[in-house]
Amino acid sequence: MTIQPKFFTADTYDYARFAEWYAFRWLAYNKSHSDIRRAYPDLAKSEQKWATRYQSFIGLETHKKWGGKVTRLKKLMQDLSEGRVTTIEDFQGRLANEVLRTKSTATAKQNAYTHARTEAVKAKRASDNQPFINNNKLLSKAHIAGAALAHTSWDEEQLKAVANQLEQDFCSEPLRSDEFDLLVSRLKEKTLRMEAQMLEQEAQLLRNPKDKVSQNAYIIYGFFKLHLEVGDTKAMSDTTIRKETPFGPDAFNKAVSLLIKLKLIKRTEKGKQGSMIRQANIYKRLA
Repeated sequence: MTIQPKFFTADTYDYARFAEWYAFRWLAYNKSHSDIRRAYPDLAKSEQKWATRYQSFIGLETHKKWGGKVTRLKKLMQDLSEGRVTTIEDFQGRLANEVLRTKSTATAKQNAYTHARTEAVKAKRASDNQPFINNNKLLSKAHIAGAALAHTSWDEEQLKAVANQLEQDFCSEPLRSDEFDLLVSRLKEKTLRMEAQMLEQEAQLLRNPKDKVSQNAYIIYGFFKLHLEVGDTKAMSDTTIRKETPFGPDAFNKAVSLLIKLKLIKRTEKGKQGSMIRQANIYKRLA
C-alpha cells in the first residue's frame, strides 16, 4: 500500500485535502488521529480549517454548479466508511476522476460530439486511403509554427525540421511516414496562407511579442489599413491620436517611427510645435 499523498500536500481545494486526509487516517493509519498527526505534523495544523471547508462544501448538494460534485464526494466517503474502498490508490483515483476532474453536462456533450466528428473524419480518410492525425495539440502547435515561419526564407528542409521537432514535443509515439508528410503539408499550407495575408514587415513585428513598440506598431498599422488605402494620407494631431487610437501621443509616435523605418507608412508633412498644442503630422500609407 502506498502512503504517498496526492491532494492534501498539493495546491487544490480544501475539501479534497480533508477528504484524502480522512482516507489516509482511515486506511493507512488504522483510523488513528495521533498517528497521522505525527506523520504530518506541519499539515496537522490545517486539519480543522480543511474540515470546516469540507463541511461547507458538503452543504452545497442543491447548488446548480457544485451539487453534482458534492453528491459524488458524499458517495465516495460513504463507500470509504462502509468498506467498499480498501486502498489509498483506489480512493485517490476515484477522488480525482469522480470529483475533481469531472466536466459539466454541456462540456461532456461537446466532447462527445467532437469525438464522434473526429472518428467520422478518421473513418472517411481511412476509406480514401488518406492519412489522418488524431492529435489536436500537435495540429494546433503546427498552425502556430507555420505562422511563425512566414516570410523567413524557409525551404522544404526547414519545414521537415520544424515538423520533426513538433513530433518529438507533442507525440507520444512516432508518426507514420504518411502522417509525417501530412504534418509537413499542414505547416506549408499555414505558412503560405500567412504570407498571402500579411506583409513581410508585419510578420517581422509579430515575431517580437515581448517588444512593446513592435506590438503597438502592429496595432497602429492596422489602424492605418482600416482608414487608408495605399497612397492615401491622414492628419494625426495629439487630439486625434487620443480619440481614435488606443495610445497616447508618446506611444503612438514611437510605434509610427518603427512603421516609417519599415517603410509601411511615411510622414509627408511635419506638424508645427506650439506652446499650447501640437498641430497634426500628415502620414501616407505606403503598403
